Amino acid sequence: MSEKLLSAALGVAVGIGSAWLHPQRTSKSRLLLAGAIGGSLGLGGAVLWNPAIRKVNQVRDARWLAKHPICYA
Repeated sequence: MSEKLLSAALGVAVGIGSAWLHPQRTSKSRLLLAGAIGGSLGLGGAVLWNPAIRKVNQVRDARWLAKHPICYA
């Protein structure tokens, strides 16, 4: 759960930072909107990335086990 919150917090920081560094200074409401959009993108990315990584790890482990069978003597 903490990885998802970290991704969301990073998204908020990037969203607010990008709005803050925009050449035309924006209002506080636009900064909050940019932070909300960045946070939702960060959280959404973390939620979608987690199952994909699990599948990649399962395939990698299966291939490794096929090449390196465990033999108990």
